[in-house]
Order: sequence, then C-alpha cells, then structure tokens
Amino acid sequence: MGFRDETEAARARAEALEGQVRDLRVETDKLRDEIDSLKNPAGLNSPRSKTRTRRPGLWFALGCAFLVVGEVVAGLVRPPYDAVLPFAGVLTLACFAVAVASLRIVAGASEMLVVSGRKNRGADGRTVGYRVLSSGAGGFRVPLLENVTRVDLTARPVDVGVSDAYAGGGVRVSLSANAVVGFDRDPSNVHNAIERFVGRPDDELRAVASQTLESALRAVVATMSVDEIEENREKLVQYVQLECGDSLRALGLTLDNLSIGRIDRDTKT
Repeated sequence: MGFRDETEAARARAEALEGQVRDLRVETDKLRDEIDSLKNPAGLNSPRSKTRTRRPGLWFALGCAFLVVGEVVAGLVRPPYDAVLPFAGVLTLACFAVAVASLRIVAGASEMLVVSGRKNRGADGRTVGYRVLSSGAGGFRVPLLENVTRVDLTARPVDVGVSDAYAGGGVRVSLSANAVVGFDRDPSNVHNAIERFVGRPDDELRAVASQTLESALRAVVATMSVDEIEENREKLVQYVQLECGDSLRALGLTLDNLSIGRIDRDTKT
C-alpha cells in the first residue's frame, strides 16, 4: 500500500510541475512580445530574431521536463525498504556462515593436514613455512594466504627383497620380507616426512622405505650364520628394527611391522 501511495503522489507532483511549466511558457511569450513591441514599434520583427529569443525558453522547458521525469522515475523505483532490510540481513548472515564454514578445516582420525603459506615455529623450535594439524585437530585457514594439503596417515605395506646377501661364513642367501611402514607422529620427526614426501607420489615413499629396509637386512644378515637366520627369525627382525630405526626416523617414517618370508641359501659352489 505504501509503495502505491508514493507512486500516485509522484504522478500528482509531475502533473503540477507540468502545469507550472505551461504557465511559465505563457508568461515568457507575453514578456517577449512586449519587449519586441518596444524595440520595433512598427511591428517589424525578423524571423531570425524571433528564433533567437525562443531558444532560452526551449532549454528552460527541457530542463523542467528532465526534472519532472527524474521525479517520476524516482517515485516509481523507490523500493519498500522495510520489507527488504530483514531479508538482506538474513542473506548477509547466511553468506557469512557459509564463508566461515568454508575456512574451517578438521583433520580426520588417520589424517594429517599441512597448512602452508605462513611461517610457524614447530615443536622442535624450527621456523617452517607451514603448520600441522593431525588426528582430529581443527582450525581455520587464512584465505588467499594458506593452502591445505591432506596426508593419509594409514600405514603402507612395503615389499622387501634381498638377493645375494653374504651371511656369516661367506654363504650367500636371498630373503624376502613384508613390512608395514607409517609416518612417525612424533612432532620432532614429522617435519622430515613432510619435507620429503608431502605432494610426492605414494610409490616414492614405498621405494625409499624398501631401499632402507634392504640395506638394514644386508647389514644384519652379514652378522648372522645361515642356520641362525633360518632358526631364529624373530632375532633377525629385532636386529633389523634396531638397524633401520634411525634411518627411518630421519625420513619421518616408522616401522610398524616386519615379517620374514622366504629364505634361500645359495648351494652353488
């Protein structure tokens, strides 16, 4: 109802202004005729002079017309703000909630989030260009400044094969083993894994872990006899774990499990 009333009022004002414009044009014509009669008593008035005297009245009429049109348009497009403001407020709050939710980041139970883009001080005191959220931890990322990389912390199976390894007594043996390797979650070692493996193919992690375990197996086999290797596999596993522990920690990895499979001695002379 308010919007319709305002429209009618604007139209009434427009009609009143049009009437005033007509009255002003009549008065202008009368004044022009009186001035012409004073200048030319004989009534001689060239068409050129009449054209010149009418130009100011034309521009005045056009200006008044623009004012009238502007007033009418303003009255027609004026929105009912009382009805729009509550809707705009709800829409603004909804957009703000969606924006905040999009910036909220939460790590899964077996997941690590690497938030890079700003300098942070790690648990070991080093200043790095990222921060870490893991195992259900959450936070917010800074838009346009930080990127989030999700890292699966699930342990990876790794196949290890050793051929032509020399055991005690100079006997050559070949071994196969199955290992389970995961990320070291110690805050002082996790940076090593991030800097080496985040953003890299998963096969690269498996290959590095396999090479590390293979070197450890060769070193341990050289200290044991073939009979001892075959009869006491648990001892072999324990020695391998001790041998490769520091190397894996330097990579940000940990050995969760190791089982020795096939053991073949070289019977060729």
